[in-house]
Amino acid sequence: MPPPQESWTDRHTIRALIGIGFVALFTGLIAQAAEMVEAWGGELEGRRRGARRLFAEAGCDLGLIFGCDKHGQAFRYLTNFEPLLGDMWLLLGDDLRCFLTFQWQIIEARALSGIDQWDAQFDPVPLVVDAVRESGVRRVGAVGLDRMPMRAYQAILTGIRGLELVDLDASYALLRRCKSPFEIELLREAARLTDEMLDAERTQMRVGARETEIAAALAAIPLSVGGECAFVDAMTPLTPGVTQKATRLLLGLD
Repeated sequence: MPPPQESWTDRHTIRALIGIGFVALFTGLIAQAAEMVEAWGGELEGRRRGARRLFAEAGCDLGLIFGCDKHGQAFRYLTNFEPLLGDMWLLLGDDLRCFLTFQWQIIEARALSGIDQWDAQFDPVPLVVDAVRESGVRRVGAVGLDRMPMRAYQAILTGIRGLELVDLDASYALLRRCKSPFEIELLREAARLTDEMLDAERTQMRVGARETEIAAALAAIPLSVGGECAFVDAMTPLTPGVTQKATRLLLGLD
């Protein structure tokens, strides 16, 4: 007896269920991000008030915070978000506006930051120049000048006649070093996880153990609570293609 053939209705029912599953997953991620924003809401507002006060005390009418790949801490401090790739810009005045190199994370960025105004294009510098020009300010406090490309720096100064950029990196760094009770609790939790990872490392260390095995055991701990392991690649030697690939496979990163 031939096996029953899948009908057109069955195929489309399956596709519909899969689609519903993806929608449910996406909705769940957004809901999770919304819960995080609620938990972080007061903290972010406090940080932004402190930053506005810092810029005002420096005689600046607007704050411009820049970040780039792997160096987005100053940006993330006020947005609770850092893109995986590309540059990031934040204009901090009465309102907040953000600009990215890529647009595919904007929905996530809005959910995590509570900021509505996000724009992106492959070269976001013209967007930044237009936004600063539209604000009408002439003295802007800048954070991230040490990482800002010279081309972007020159484009801002030449694109807006009479604009003054004031380097506030040092003052902003001092602001970030003063931790709130909320941050102190997070630091304690991070320290607890670090201790747990060190204990796991001691347990895994034995004659004949591979670095990839130890890396996998350590990374599982922060990953299990929704975090990241920032030093996996640093732990393993970059033997051309082989060891690094094995590490990523062990961790489920590929």
